[in-house]
Amino acid sequence: MTTPIIHINGSAPANLKDSYDNAVYFLRDFTAAWESIEFNSRDYYTHEDPNAFKEAQLERAEMAENIRLVGEYLNTIRESLDEQSA
Repeated sequence: MTTPIIHINGSAPANLKDSYDNAVYFLRDFTAAWESIEFNSRDYYTHEDPNAFKEAQLERAEMAENIRLVGEYLNTIRESLDEQSA
C-alpha cells in the first residue's frame, strides 16, 4: 500500500494524523450503526424472487467486508504515520 510520507513540504504531521484518526473514529461509529440495522428475512419474503433474502445476505456480507477493508486501509496509514513520527 502506498502511504503518505511526512516531509517539510507536505501536510502538517499533526493534521495528517488527526484526519486519519478522525476517519477511524467515524468509521467505528458507522460500523456500530451498520451492525444495529435490523436485518431479517421478513423484510424480503414478498419479493417475487424466492432467493431474495439469500441475495440480500450476500450483498450485505460484501458491504461488511468493504467496510472492514476501509478500516484496514485507514489503520495501515495510521501505523505508517506513527512509525514516521517515532
